[in-house]
Amino acid sequence: MTGKSEALKVLFVGINGFDLAYTRVRCYNFAGLLQSCGCGTGVFTFQEEYFPGSDPDYTLNLKDPVKVRLTLSALKKLWSEKRTLFYVQKAHYHAAAPFLLSRFGRNSYILDYDDWDLDRSPFFDSDIINRMVFKGISSAGITANLASHAAACVVSTEPLRELLMKYNDRVFIVPTVADTDRFKPEPGSRKGGKVTFVWTGMVWGRVMFDNVMFVVDCFRSVHESCRDTELLIAGQGWWFGRMKEEIEKKYEGLPVVVRDWVPPDDMPSFLHQADVGLMPLLPDTENEDWMRCKCPTKLFEFMAMAMPTVSSDFGEVRRVIRDGEDGFLAGDKVAFIEKMKLLATDRNLRERVGARAREVAVARYSLNAQRGPLCDIVRAAAAK
Repeated sequence: MTGKSEALKVLFVGINGFDLAYTRVRCYNFAGLLQSCGCGTGVFTFQEEYFPGSDPDYTLNLKDPVKVRLTLSALKKLWSEKRTLFYVQKAHYHAAAPFLLSRFGRNSYILDYDDWDLDRSPFFDSDIINRMVFKGISSAGITANLASHAAACVVSTEPLRELLMKYNDRVFIVPTVADTDRFKPEPGSRKGGKVTFVWTGMVWGRVMFDNVMFVVDCFRSVHESCRDTELLIAGQGWWFGRMKEEIEKKYEGLPVVVRDWVPPDDMPSFLHQADVGLMPLLPDTENEDWMRCKCPTKLFEFMAMAMPTVSSDFGEVRRVIRDGEDGFLAGDKVAFIEKMKLLATDRNLRERVGARAREVAVARYSLNAQRGPLCDIVRAAAAK
Protein backbone atom coordinates (compact mmCIF):
# COMPACT_ATOMS: atom_id res chain seq x y z
CA MET A 1 0.00 0.00 0.00
CA THR A 2 1.33 3.37 -1.00
CA GLY A 3 0.20 6.97 -0.70
CA LYS A 4 0.61 10.08 1.36
CA SER A 5 -1.04 10.92 4.65
CA GLU A 6 -3.96 13.33 4.28
CA ALA A 7 -7.08 14.32 6.22
CA LEU A 8 -9.04 12.06 3.87
CA LYS A 9 -7.48 8.74 2.95
CA VAL A 10 -8.98 6.44 0.35
CA LEU A 11 -7.80 2.85 0.04
CA PHE A 12 -8.68 1.06 -3.20
CA VAL A 13 -9.40 -2.64 -2.63
CA GLY A 14 -9.26 -4.77 -5.79
CA ILE A 15 -9.16 -8.43 -6.65
CA ASN A 16 -6.71 -8.53 -9.56
CA GLY A 17 -3.59 -6.64 -10.52
CA PHE A 18 -2.42 -3.78 -12.72
CA ASP A 19 -2.54 -5.72 -16.00
CA LEU A 20 -6.34 -5.80 -15.93
CA ALA A 21 -8.02 -2.60 -17.13
CA TYR A 22 -10.56 -2.56 -14.31
CA THR A 23 -7.75 -2.49 -11.73
CA ARG A 24 -5.34 -0.34 -13.71
CA VAL A 25 -7.88 2.38 -14.45
CA ARG A 26 -10.38 2.09 -11.61
CA CYS A 27 -7.84 1.55 -8.82
CA TYR A 28 -4.42 2.88 -9.78
CA ASN A 29 -5.45 5.66 -12.16
CA PHE A 30 -8.39 6.74 -10.01
CA ALA A 31 -6.06 6.81 -7.00
CA GLY A 32 -3.83 9.19 -8.95
CA LEU A 33 -6.77 11.46 -9.68
CA LEU A 34 -7.71 11.61 -6.00
CA GLN A 35 -4.12 12.35 -5.01
CA SER A 36 -4.21 15.35 -7.35
CA CYS A 37 -7.29 16.51 -5.44
CA GLY A 38 -5.45 16.36 -2.11
CA CYS A 39 -6.52 12.92 -0.88
CA GLY A 40 -4.17 10.32 0.48
CA THR A 41 -4.55 7.09 -1.43
CA GLY A 42 -3.38 3.48 -1.49
CA VAL A 43 -4.08 0.38 -3.56
CA PHE A 44 -4.44 -3.10 -2.08
CA THR A 45 -5.22 -5.98 -4.45
CA PHE A 46 -5.49 -9.65 -3.58
CA GLN A 47 -3.55 -10.84 -6.60
CA GLU A 48 -0.61 -8.51 -6.00
CA GLU A 49 -0.60 -9.02 -2.22
CA TYR A 50 -1.06 -12.79 -2.07
CA PHE A 51 -0.32 -14.26 -5.52
CA PRO A 52 2.08 -11.91 -7.34
CA GLY A 53 2.80 -13.00 -10.88
CA SER A 54 -0.14 -15.40 -11.01
CA ASP A 55 -2.72 -15.57 -13.78
CA PRO A 56 -5.77 -13.38 -13.04
CA ASP A 57 -8.07 -16.39 -13.39
CA TYR A 58 -6.28 -18.03 -10.46
CA THR A 59 -7.44 -15.33 -8.06
CA LEU A 60 -11.01 -15.67 -9.29
CA ASN A 61 -11.23 -19.45 -8.93
CA LEU A 62 -10.00 -20.19 -5.43
CA LYS A 63 -11.64 -22.68 -3.07
CA ASP A 64 -13.46 -21.51 0.05
CA PRO A 65 -10.71 -22.41 2.57
CA VAL A 66 -8.29 -20.16 0.68
CA LYS A 67 -10.88 -17.38 0.33
CA VAL A 68 -11.56 -17.51 4.07
CA ARG A 69 -7.84 -17.39 4.86
CA LEU A 70 -7.37 -14.39 2.56
CA THR A 71 -10.38 -12.64 4.07
CA LEU A 72 -8.96 -13.07 7.58
CA SER A 73 -5.58 -11.79 6.41
CA ALA A 74 -7.24 -8.79 4.74
CA LEU A 75 -9.24 -8.06 7.89
CA LYS A 76 -6.03 -8.00 9.90
CA LYS A 77 -4.35 -5.73 7.36
CA LEU A 78 -7.29 -3.34 6.99
CA TRP A 79 -8.11 -3.18 10.72
CA SER A 80 -5.42 -0.53 11.16
CA GLU A 81 -7.07 1.64 8.49
CA LYS A 82 -9.73 3.02 10.82
CA ARG A 83 -11.67 5.93 9.30
CA THR A 84 -10.09 5.27 5.90
CA LEU A 85 -12.68 5.25 3.14
CA PHE A 86 -12.49 1.97 1.25
CA TYR A 87 -13.07 2.05 -2.51
CA VAL A 88 -14.08 -1.54 -3.28
CA GLN A 89 -13.56 -2.33 -6.94
CA LYS A 90 -15.97 -5.12 -7.96
CA ALA A 91 -18.44 -7.15 -5.95
CA HIS A 92 -16.48 -10.38 -5.44
CA TYR A 93 -15.29 -12.30 -2.38
CA HIS A 94 -12.49 -9.76 -1.77
CA ALA A 95 -15.22 -7.30 -0.69
CA ALA A 96 -15.80 -9.37 2.47
CA ALA A 97 -13.22 -7.61 4.65
CA PRO A 98 -14.32 -4.02 3.82
CA PHE A 99 -17.97 -5.05 4.17
CA LEU A 100 -17.38 -6.61 7.59
CA LEU A 101 -15.41 -3.59 8.79
CA SER A 102 -18.30 -1.40 7.68
CA ARG A 103 -20.71 -3.59 9.65
CA PHE A 104 -18.40 -3.21 12.69
CA GLY A 105 -18.69 0.58 12.35
CA ARG A 106 -14.98 1.12 11.64
CA ASN A 107 -15.11 2.21 8.01
CA SER A 108 -17.42 3.17 5.21
CA TYR A 109 -16.90 2.18 1.62
CA ILE A 110 -17.73 3.04 -1.97
CA LEU A 111 -18.73 0.16 -4.23
CA ASP A 112 -17.25 0.42 -7.72
CA TYR A 113 -19.23 -1.77 -10.14
CA ASP A 114 -17.82 -1.79 -13.65
CA ASP A 115 -19.33 -4.96 -15.19
CA TRP A 116 -22.58 -6.90 -15.12
CA ASP A 117 -21.43 -9.75 -12.85
CA LEU A 118 -24.71 -10.76 -11.23
CA ASP A 119 -24.53 -14.27 -12.65
CA ARG A 120 -20.77 -14.79 -12.32
CA SER A 121 -19.36 -12.99 -9.26
CA PRO A 122 -17.03 -15.32 -7.32
CA PHE A 123 -18.19 -15.00 -3.74
CA PHE A 124 -17.95 -17.99 -1.41
CA ASP A 125 -19.22 -21.35 -2.62
CA SER A 126 -20.77 -22.07 0.78
CA ASP A 127 -24.22 -20.56 1.40
CA ILE A 128 -23.45 -20.60 5.13
CA ILE A 129 -20.31 -18.49 4.74
CA ASN A 130 -22.03 -16.09 2.34
CA ARG A 131 -24.89 -15.62 4.79
CA MET A 132 -22.50 -15.04 7.70
CA VAL A 133 -20.30 -12.58 5.85
CA PHE A 134 -22.52 -10.86 3.31
CA LYS A 135 -25.99 -11.51 4.78
CA GLY A 136 -27.04 -13.11 1.51
CA ILE A 137 -26.71 -16.25 -0.58
CA SER A 138 -27.11 -15.56 -4.29
CA SER A 139 -24.68 -13.45 -6.27
CA ALA A 140 -27.47 -10.98 -7.07
CA GLY A 141 -28.57 -10.79 -3.44
CA ILE A 142 -25.04 -10.24 -2.14
CA THR A 143 -24.42 -7.54 -4.75
CA ALA A 144 -27.62 -5.82 -3.66
CA ASN A 145 -26.46 -5.89 -0.02
CA LEU A 146 -23.05 -4.49 -0.92
CA ALA A 147 -24.68 -1.71 -2.93
CA SER A 148 -27.30 -0.83 -0.32
CA HIS A 149 -24.74 -0.52 2.50
CA ALA A 150 -22.29 1.56 0.47
CA ALA A 151 -21.79 5.26 1.11
CA ALA A 152 -22.01 5.62 -2.66
CA CYS A 153 -21.77 3.47 -5.76
CA VAL A 154 -19.69 4.27 -8.83
CA VAL A 155 -20.50 2.48 -12.08
CA SER A 156 -19.05 2.57 -15.57
CA THR A 157 -22.22 2.71 -17.71
CA GLU A 158 -25.83 3.83 -17.68
CA PRO A 159 -27.36 0.30 -17.53
CA LEU A 160 -25.28 -0.41 -14.43
CA ARG A 161 -26.46 2.84 -12.87
CA GLU A 162 -30.07 1.76 -13.46
CA LEU A 163 -29.31 -1.61 -11.85
CA LEU A 164 -27.75 -0.26 -8.64
CA MET A 165 -30.26 2.57 -8.27
CA LYS A 166 -32.65 -0.15 -7.09
CA TYR A 167 -30.53 -0.46 -3.93
CA ASN A 168 -28.88 2.92 -3.41
CA ASP A 169 -29.89 6.41 -4.52
CA ARG A 170 -26.26 7.61 -4.61
CA VAL A 171 -25.07 5.99 -7.83
CA PHE A 172 -22.74 7.85 -10.18
CA ILE A 173 -21.25 7.10 -13.59
CA VAL A 174 -17.49 7.33 -14.07
CA PRO A 175 -16.45 5.44 -17.23
CA THR A 176 -13.36 3.25 -17.40
CA VAL A 177 -11.56 5.91 -19.36
CA ALA A 178 -8.27 6.23 -21.26
CA ASP A 179 -5.13 8.04 -20.17
CA THR A 180 -5.04 10.47 -23.08
CA ASP A 181 -1.63 11.75 -22.01
CA ARG A 182 -0.25 8.30 -22.86
CA PHE A 183 -2.68 7.20 -25.55
CA LYS A 184 -2.10 9.86 -28.17
CA PRO A 185 -1.14 10.00 -31.84
CA GLU A 186 2.53 10.13 -32.74
CA PRO A 187 3.33 12.43 -35.67
CA GLY A 188 4.66 10.46 -38.61
CA SER A 189 3.76 7.03 -37.23
CA ARG A 190 1.22 6.46 -40.02
CA LYS A 191 3.13 6.91 -43.24
CA GLY A 192 0.66 5.46 -45.69
CA GLY A 193 1.12 2.15 -47.44
CA LYS A 194 -0.93 -0.63 -45.92
CA VAL A 195 -4.02 0.22 -43.93
CA THR A 196 -3.85 -1.73 -40.68
CA PHE A 197 -6.97 -2.74 -38.76
CA VAL A 198 -6.55 -3.73 -35.11
CA TRP A 199 -8.40 -5.71 -32.43
CA THR A 200 -7.09 -6.19 -28.89
CA GLY A 201 -8.55 -7.93 -25.87
CA MET A 202 -9.10 -11.03 -23.75
CA VAL A 203 -10.35 -14.14 -25.56
CA TRP A 204 -11.65 -15.66 -22.35
CA GLY A 205 -14.50 -17.77 -23.71
CA ARG A 206 -16.55 -18.91 -26.68
CA VAL A 207 -18.35 -15.60 -27.08
CA MET A 208 -15.09 -13.65 -27.40
CA PHE A 209 -13.67 -16.29 -29.74
CA ASP A 210 -16.74 -15.81 -31.96
CA ASN A 211 -16.29 -12.03 -31.87
CA VAL A 212 -12.68 -12.25 -33.02
CA MET A 213 -13.55 -14.71 -35.78
CA PHE A 214 -16.27 -12.30 -36.90
CA VAL A 215 -13.57 -9.62 -37.25
CA VAL A 216 -11.30 -11.93 -39.23
CA ASP A 217 -14.13 -12.96 -41.53
CA CYS A 218 -15.10 -9.32 -42.13
CA PHE A 219 -11.48 -8.51 -42.87
CA ARG A 220 -11.29 -11.32 -45.44
CA SER A 221 -14.15 -9.69 -47.34
CA VAL A 222 -12.45 -6.28 -47.11
CA HIS A 223 -9.10 -7.65 -48.28
CA GLU A 224 -10.65 -9.19 -51.40
CA SER A 225 -11.26 -5.72 -52.81
CA CYS A 226 -8.77 -3.67 -50.76
CA ARG A 227 -5.53 -5.61 -51.13
CA ASP A 228 -3.31 -3.09 -49.37
CA THR A 229 -4.69 -3.97 -45.94
CA GLU A 230 -3.75 -6.10 -42.96
CA LEU A 231 -5.27 -7.11 -39.63
CA LEU A 232 -3.41 -6.96 -36.32
CA ILE A 233 -4.68 -8.94 -33.31
CA ALA A 234 -3.23 -8.93 -29.79
CA GLY A 235 -4.54 -10.57 -26.66
CA GLN A 236 -4.59 -13.55 -24.33
CA GLY A 237 -7.09 -15.79 -22.56
CA TRP A 238 -8.27 -19.39 -22.37
CA TRP A 239 -9.47 -19.39 -25.99
CA PHE A 240 -6.61 -17.36 -27.48
CA GLY A 241 -4.60 -20.42 -28.55
CA ARG A 242 -7.66 -21.96 -30.16
CA MET A 243 -8.28 -18.67 -31.94
CA LYS A 244 -4.75 -18.67 -33.38
CA GLU A 245 -5.14 -22.25 -34.60
CA GLU A 246 -8.46 -21.44 -36.26
CA ILE A 247 -7.01 -18.43 -38.06
CA GLU A 248 -4.02 -20.42 -39.30
CA LYS A 249 -6.22 -23.27 -40.52
CA LYS A 250 -9.17 -21.39 -41.99
CA TYR A 251 -7.56 -18.17 -43.23
CA GLU A 252 -4.21 -19.33 -44.58
CA GLY A 253 -2.57 -16.63 -46.70
CA LEU A 254 -4.69 -13.81 -45.28
CA PRO A 255 -2.48 -11.01 -43.88
CA VAL A 256 -3.45 -11.43 -40.23
CA VAL A 257 -0.73 -10.83 -37.64
CA VAL A 258 -1.46 -12.36 -34.24
CA ARG A 259 0.56 -11.23 -31.25
CA ASP A 260 0.34 -12.44 -27.69
CA TRP A 261 -0.53 -10.11 -24.82
CA VAL A 262 0.89 -6.60 -25.00
CA PRO A 263 1.82 -5.20 -21.55
CA PRO A 264 -0.29 -2.14 -20.65
CA ASP A 265 2.71 0.19 -20.68
CA ASP A 266 3.50 -0.91 -24.26
CA MET A 267 -0.01 -0.63 -25.64
CA PRO A 268 0.21 3.00 -26.89
CA SER A 269 3.32 2.26 -28.97
CA PHE A 270 1.71 -0.96 -30.21
CA LEU A 271 -1.35 0.96 -31.41
CA HIS A 272 0.84 3.39 -33.33
CA GLN A 273 1.11 0.60 -35.91
CA ALA A 274 -2.63 0.68 -36.62
CA ASP A 275 -4.97 2.90 -38.64
CA VAL A 276 -8.47 1.66 -37.74
CA GLY A 277 -9.73 0.15 -34.48
CA LEU A 278 -12.38 -2.59 -34.47
CA MET A 279 -14.83 -3.30 -31.67
CA PRO A 280 -17.40 -6.00 -32.40
CA LEU A 281 -20.04 -6.59 -29.74
CA LEU A 282 -21.89 -9.77 -30.66
CA PRO A 283 -23.36 -11.35 -27.53
CA ASP A 284 -24.68 -14.85 -27.09
CA THR A 285 -27.68 -15.40 -24.83
CA GLU A 286 -25.56 -16.04 -21.75
CA ASN A 287 -23.51 -12.85 -22.14
CA GLU A 288 -26.05 -10.38 -23.49
CA ASP A 289 -26.44 -8.44 -20.23
CA TRP A 290 -22.69 -8.45 -19.64
CA MET A 291 -21.95 -7.09 -23.11
CA ARG A 292 -24.83 -4.59 -23.02
CA CYS A 293 -23.44 -3.09 -19.82
CA LYS A 294 -19.77 -3.25 -20.79
CA CYS A 295 -17.78 -0.02 -20.76
CA PRO A 296 -15.85 0.21 -24.07
CA THR A 297 -12.40 1.05 -22.69
CA LYS A 298 -10.64 -0.27 -25.80
CA LEU A 299 -12.76 2.09 -27.87
CA PHE A 300 -11.67 5.05 -25.72
CA GLU A 301 -8.04 4.07 -26.24
CA PHE A 302 -8.48 3.81 -30.00
CA MET A 303 -10.19 7.20 -30.05
CA ALA A 304 -7.47 8.76 -27.92
CA MET A 305 -4.95 7.59 -30.53
CA ALA A 306 -6.89 9.64 -33.14
CA MET A 307 -7.90 6.37 -34.73
CA PRO A 308 -11.26 5.97 -36.53
CA THR A 309 -13.22 2.93 -35.39
CA VAL A 310 -15.87 0.52 -36.58
CA SER A 311 -18.03 -0.86 -33.75
CA SER A 312 -21.18 -2.89 -33.44
CA ASP A 313 -24.25 -0.74 -32.87
CA PHE A 314 -24.91 -2.29 -29.47
CA GLY A 315 -24.73 -1.44 -25.78
CA GLU A 316 -22.83 1.52 -24.41
CA VAL A 317 -20.97 2.12 -27.69
CA ARG A 318 -24.06 3.69 -29.23
CA ARG A 319 -23.98 6.30 -26.45
CA VAL A 320 -20.37 7.13 -27.28
CA ILE A 321 -20.10 7.13 -31.08
CA ARG A 322 -21.90 9.48 -33.44
CA ASP A 323 -21.95 7.47 -36.62
CA GLY A 324 -19.85 9.04 -39.36
CA GLU A 325 -18.56 11.86 -37.14
CA ASP A 326 -16.21 10.39 -34.52
CA GLY A 327 -16.46 6.73 -35.54
CA PHE A 328 -18.72 4.28 -37.31
CA LEU A 329 -21.49 2.01 -36.06
CA ALA A 330 -22.58 -1.16 -37.83
CA GLY A 331 -25.85 -2.95 -37.23
CA ASP A 332 -24.88 -6.17 -39.01
CA LYS A 333 -22.02 -7.91 -40.78
CA VAL A 334 -22.71 -6.30 -44.15
CA ALA A 335 -22.55 -2.82 -42.63
CA PHE A 336 -19.40 -3.72 -40.65
CA ILE A 337 -17.64 -4.76 -43.88
CA GLU A 338 -18.87 -1.72 -45.82
CA LYS A 339 -17.58 0.71 -43.20
CA MET A 340 -14.24 -1.07 -42.97
CA LYS A 341 -13.94 -0.75 -46.75
CA LEU A 342 -14.88 2.92 -46.59
CA LEU A 343 -12.07 3.63 -44.16
CA ALA A 344 -9.61 1.41 -46.03
CA THR A 345 -10.02 3.44 -49.21
CA ASP A 346 -10.25 7.01 -47.92
CA ARG A 347 -7.27 8.37 -46.01
CA ASN A 348 -8.81 11.83 -45.62
CA LEU A 349 -11.85 10.26 -43.99
CA ARG A 350 -9.66 8.30 -41.62
CA GLU A 351 -7.79 11.43 -40.60
CA ARG A 352 -10.91 13.58 -40.20
CA VAL A 353 -12.88 11.04 -38.16
CA GLY A 354 -9.80 10.12 -36.14
CA ALA A 355 -9.09 13.74 -35.24
CA ARG A 356 -12.66 14.22 -34.05
CA ALA A 357 -12.49 10.98 -32.08
CA ARG A 358 -9.41 12.27 -30.27
CA GLU A 359 -11.25 15.49 -29.35
CA VAL A 360 -14.17 13.54 -27.92
CA ALA A 361 -11.91 11.19 -25.98
CA VAL A 362 -10.03 14.07 -24.37
CA ALA A 363 -13.20 16.01 -23.55
CA ARG A 364 -15.32 13.14 -22.18
CA TYR A 365 -13.50 9.85 -21.84
CA SER A 366 -10.14 10.78 -20.33
CA LEU A 367 -8.74 10.68 -16.82
CA ASN A 368 -8.50 14.47 -16.81
CA ALA A 369 -12.18 14.80 -17.74
CA GLN A 370 -13.23 12.57 -14.81
CA ARG A 371 -10.98 14.10 -12.12
CA GLY A 372 -13.51 16.65 -10.84
CA PRO A 373 -16.55 14.33 -10.81
CA LEU A 374 -14.66 11.52 -9.07
CA CYS A 375 -13.23 13.82 -6.40
CA ASP A 376 -16.67 15.27 -5.70
CA ILE A 377 -18.20 11.80 -5.39
CA VAL A 378 -15.52 10.58 -2.98
CA ARG A 379 -15.60 13.66 -0.76
CA ALA A 380 -19.40 13.53 -0.53
CA ALA A 381 -19.28 9.83 0.36
CA ALA A 382 -16.66 10.47 3.05
CA ALA A 383 -18.80 13.22 4.57
CA LYS A 384 -21.92 11.06 4.66
